[in-house]
Amino acid sequence: MNAGLPEDDPWADRLEEMSDDEFTALLGEQKTFSLVPGTGFEYSNLGYVILGRVIQNVTGQNFRTVVSERILKPLGMHQTVWSDEGLDSDRIAVGYARTDDRGHAKGTRTAMTETAAQWVAQPITKPGAF
Repeated sequence: MNAGLPEDDPWADRLEEMSDDEFTALLGEQKTFSLVPGTGFEYSNLGYVILGRVIQNVTGQNFRTVVSERILKPLGMHQTVWSDEGLDSDRIAVGYARTDDRGHAKGTRTAMTETAAQWVAQPITKPGAF
């Protein structure tokens, strides 16, 4: 996206469980742009979440319902779901983050050495507004 919206960083993952009302409030808060709009490309989770809100507002349906009905089902993606609820834990791909020996994510607070680094499973978030 070249809108200059905040870059893709972990804050978006932590906010996935927001309600629609909480997300609406977030949209109303002042944002810091990462680039002057129109001057460069940078992936933005926020940009795609805003697109999801536009789809929801235009169709009058929940974004997940629209994507499931209009994209996933026609493509035969019947095993693709929005939540891990009710799924066999052996069939769930778990994400990992690299941390140092004090639990800090790579690149934060402390420099890591190869020997101190470890991979830690990340919790699965539940769907919210996005």
